Amino acid sequence: MSKLNVWTLLIGLACVGAGQSVLFSVLPPLGRDIGLADHQVALIFTLAAIAFMASAPFWGRKSDEWGRKRLIVLGFFGYAISMAVFAVFGDLGRFGLLSVTVTFWLLTLSRLAYALLSSGVFPAVQAAMAESSPIEKRASAMASIQAAFGLGMIAGPAIAAVLVVVSITLPLYVSAAVSLVAASLVLLVMPNNAPSQTVTTTKSKLRVTDVRIRIYLLIGFVFFVAFAGLMQLTAFRYQDLFSLTAEQAAAETSIGFLCSAIATLLIQVLVIRRFSPHAFTQLLFGLLFGATAFGLLVFPSASWQMHILFALFGCSMGLVSTGFNTAVTLAVNEHELGAASGLAAGAQAGGYIVGPLLATSLYHLNTDLPFACFALVLAVCGGFLLLRKNQIYLETSPQ
Repeated sequence: MSKLNVWTLLIGLACVGAGQSVLFSVLPPLGRDIGLADHQVALIFTLAAIAFMASAPFWGRKSDEWGRKRLIVLGFFGYAISMAVFAVFGDLGRFGLLSVTVTFWLLTLSRLAYALLSSGVFPAVQAAMAESSPIEKRASAMASIQAAFGLGMIAGPAIAAVLVVVSITLPLYVSAAVSLVAASLVLLVMPNNAPSQTVTTTKSKLRVTDVRIRIYLLIGFVFFVAFAGLMQLTAFRYQDLFSLTAEQAAAETSIGFLCSAIATLLIQVLVIRRFSPHAFTQLLFGLLFGATAFGLLVFPSASWQMHILFALFGCSMGLVSTGFNTAVTLAVNEHELGAASGLAAGAQAGGYIVGPLLATSLYHLNTDLPFACFALVLAVCGGFLLLRKNQIYLETSPQ
């Protein structure tokens, strides 16, 4: 794959990441402007995540059968159209041209359309990057994908902060337009790749229970349950530990998230891309860093200590997310890369569905309980990896 194609895909992923974080920033206040209850806003996110989890494996398999370019273009166009439609419905609702109930259902349907149409982007891009990278550079390629998406997630709120001055829905329209440009660029510059003969003669039967990848999918799911739970509880933790006002908690939370995002990017760009550590090493140290940070979250006595712990979480996220996807793509045959990437995306989405609900339930029982539980679970996963070290090295060696 040429450098132009690689950069086109990475920029497109950054645009999707920015659009996602823009929506997280815009939808809650937009929902209140329309008159939606907070639980309705949460339901929109949750239903879209469930649809994403269900459809990503399907599109991943189809990228093996149809070729990567077709799925990437479909995903970018689907993202652009669904985001634009979402913004239109939002405007119609906030201007009173649609009832609150009708607006809620139309917004929900447009987000479901986003999930069902664009969930194949990430698996197809990951598979395209994986199959064009030498085995020894696979970790570097996965780090580039994660870093591009993460950079977009960081940039999104900053862009939204500027555009919402004009209109609260303007960031959504801009995100749709940029994604449309990305789709057009992929359509123009990326060559058509023919599916392998293996795929054209037999459909991929890769499943979540496949012995080659099930351990990685389980670890990925568990990790993202813990990480998503942390995201849900962060503002509460800052506020409860240090008796902050809502405004102060929001400010401290933003700093914590920024520390985490910067650490993630530094790990992926300066460590993984440069040194290409083995997937086993990334997973092991990522899980141990995560377990340590969760365990220490029980004890902080100052906000700066929380910020340091979030930087440690960022290191954990950078290592596990890259190591997880690297291991999954190395454990399967080339004609199964799309299917494996789809299952990996579905495992991550599943974590984001379960994590907030589980973490909130545990937090209501005891404010220290979710952090202690997640620390224990991640430590157990790290120990299990150590026990299977030799097998994991064998599974992620060249086919």
